[in-house]
Amino acid sequence: MISAEGAVVVVVVSEGDLGTAAVFLDTASQALTNLLPVAKDLPSAAFLEKLGVAHYRYITPLSVEVVKWAVAADIVSVGCAVLLADPTVVMHKDVMAYLYKDSDVEAMSLSSKESDRAIRGKVVGIDDKDMGWSRYAQTMSVPLASSSLVYLAPTSQTLELAFTLAALPPEHPHSHLLTFNHLLFLPAANQHSRPGVSTRIMLTSCFHFGVASGLARSGHAVAMNMAGHQDPVQAMQQAVKPSGALAGVKHLLEGLRRRLQPGEDEKMHALNSNLQVTSTNAIITSQTLEHGKALALSQGCRVQPRQGPRPREMNYHIPLSSLYPPLGACAEGHLEELCRVLDKVHIRREVLVAVSNKNIFHMLGMYMDGVKSANISNALVVALDEETGRFCRERGFPYWVRTLTSRTGATDNHATSGLKFQILEDFMKVGASVLLSDVDIVWVQNPFPYLYRDADVEGMTDGWDDPTSYGWEWVSEVTGYPAPVTHQRNMRLSARNSGLFFLQATEESLSMMQRLKHRMATQDVWDQTAYNEEQFYVSYGGYASPGVSQRVMNYLCFLNSKALFRYVREDPDLYPDALRPVSVHVNYHPEKPQRMVDIYAQYHKGKARAIDKWNWGVGMKGATECLKRAPNTALQLMQSALGQRMIATGKAAWGGVKYVDFLAGGELKTPWGIGKWGVLDATATPSTFFADFAGAQHKLSVTSWPNFESKRCSDNERVQLVFGI
Repeated sequence: MISAEGAVVVVVVSEGDLGTAAVFLDTASQALTNLLPVAKDLPSAAFLEKLGVAHYRYITPLSVEVVKWAVAADIVSVGCAVLLADPTVVMHKDVMAYLYKDSDVEAMSLSSKESDRAIRGKVVGIDDKDMGWSRYAQTMSVPLASSSLVYLAPTSQTLELAFTLAALPPEHPHSHLLTFNHLLFLPAANQHSRPGVSTRIMLTSCFHFGVASGLARSGHAVAMNMAGHQDPVQAMQQAVKPSGALAGVKHLLEGLRRRLQPGEDEKMHALNSNLQVTSTNAIITSQTLEHGKALALSQGCRVQPRQGPRPREMNYHIPLSSLYPPLGACAEGHLEELCRVLDKVHIRREVLVAVSNKNIFHMLGMYMDGVKSANISNALVVALDEETGRFCRERGFPYWVRTLTSRTGATDNHATSGLKFQILEDFMKVGASVLLSDVDIVWVQNPFPYLYRDADVEGMTDGWDDPTSYGWEWVSEVTGYPAPVTHQRNMRLSARNSGLFFLQATEESLSMMQRLKHRMATQDVWDQTAYNEEQFYVSYGGYASPGVSQRVMNYLCFLNSKALFRYVREDPDLYPDALRPVSVHVNYHPEKPQRMVDIYAQYHKGKARAIDKWNWGVGMKGATECLKRAPNTALQLMQSALGQRMIATGKAAWGGVKYVDFLAGGELKTPWGIGKWGVLDATATPSTFFADFAGAQHKLSVTSWPNFESKRCSDNERVQLVFGI
């Protein structure tokens, strides 16, 4: 029964599948010698006996999907590979001869419409125009895989996958199909673990799920699933000539007076026209925080007990049993100085690392303040120049100088950000696991107690609620299929942020960093895009994924600034006191240093609601109104009684500084240079005024004559003005 390659082909037959099973068995007998039909009920057992087919009885009221995965677990557990096939699959050739067998799982795609590159995954942009500066963001999407034809290598990871699917209770909120795809494509999150399987998608030119039978007629197809047809039995018969090897098949088919009545969710839902198609941008309105809130409010950011498959064991580059630092690896990579710093700083081979150059000392200083206030002792800065090393030394902060230049020679934030992967490669080579942090992050708590450490990469999300952070099923529109196929089912989630992730020093992480280093040196690509592609894309055709296992951090604990300012701050259940995050990354907003100051004040200095003055989009609250300027301010000044009084009085002390002259026609003379002033809002009672000078804009409001208050538009700083002094 077992082939020389040690694989068994399993098809589970139930009473509802007898028509397709008859055609499957007749055609598969031509292409396969290691076929194991499994009868899950007495009618299917009797049917197989009539055909004279040797089979295994697994008589149970459980669903076909449960039986399929239970049998798979039994086979994998004894060290054999298994190819699971639904009876709606037509096999034209020996499937085993066309598999790559370089991954734990190799599955058929539910889509045959995407381009070859998109089958492995793709970047899908979203445009949230209300966010302003950061309106464009990225999500990752991949078409659903089908478990109707799936190869499982005999590994501990596929065993965990099969165990999990076999044990899925009927009341589970997700079907077997969706759970299968969650386990393949989505990262672990909170208590929900993943088996860490490496995944390859079968070539859609050879393995086809859908209604196109032209491939079969042309002789190119290896296997096709006909479950989407109105009459799968007829479609299977048309797609392939019967072999006649099973003499009773034709007679039995004539006796089956009903079409296939699919009992499994995949057959019904793969082409279900009732699924709602949504645009790429529809997700921007999502505000589903229920699960995240419940966990944060009840458990804080504590690591939760695992619910789900046992994660893959970490394949450490430097064995944990060896002495540390590893002197041989340090010398081989000429990394003795890094190892010297690590020897003083690391805790259990783990360090918090930020990469910086001399252009951002102000932010770097605030970053260091947060690290110290959060009592993070195993932290260091990788200085890209000697000046940054000197800055760290003067502040007593551990550092390692690694002078590097970007591909273009630029020293701006995006250019230098791409250098992080080359630096992380060095850390991986000497066995140091790194929590990589951008310097626009305010650390509120020591993060290391809150890491799960069950994946190669554990990263922060750019998502802002449960689905955007942890993943959702997205139904997209497709064209070119015969009716009624109008859509495609995908797994999708927000991009993980390349400015905050924990990278364990494993062989898989090292491989990923080496790929990213090469891409940064040779391609014009954003480092975050490449980072997401290399961990999210699955193997397909000539592309082989590095196979890292993944976890996404809790979006309410490792906050991005969109989640904080737009959602958390507006939720009285979470703000201002109920939620204390581990970190806040000011990634969605341009006023990074200014917001960092207020975030630090709120969480480390106890200044309640220090961040309330900021818009959840760009700028301060009220900044839009503050910056408005009428087209004819001189005319409005002539029509304003209060304005004329200000002109008549002329001089005012500005924050105690003498004098500022408010002149007719809107001219403003100040100790800081010439400026302009005028009516800001003539409809207000009393009127408000603007004063622009020295590159800053201000809103002036009378409190009681001759006293005014000035509010600077950029940061709401307030000073007093007194006229007539």
